[in-house]
Amino acid sequence: MPFEEGQRKDDVAAEYRKKFAAPEGVLFIGKAQEKTPVFRTERRRNEQTGATYPRPNRISRLFDWRRRV
Repeated sequence: MPFEEGQRKDDVAAEYRKKFAAPEGVLFIGKAQEKTPVFRTERRRNEQTGATYPRPNRISRLFDWRRRV
């Protein structure tokens, strides 16, 4: 179950518990969607010479536990 940004998981769980009548069971399984800073390389061009060069750029990406480097 994906959660919206700022949505309180406790509030969502309380609504589901109100409707749940069985003695036990799985309420929901959430997925962490955390952003982490990463470096990407972008290609830049020197205006005077026209030569290209790599430039590191810091950006934020969603962290994916399934993907391993």
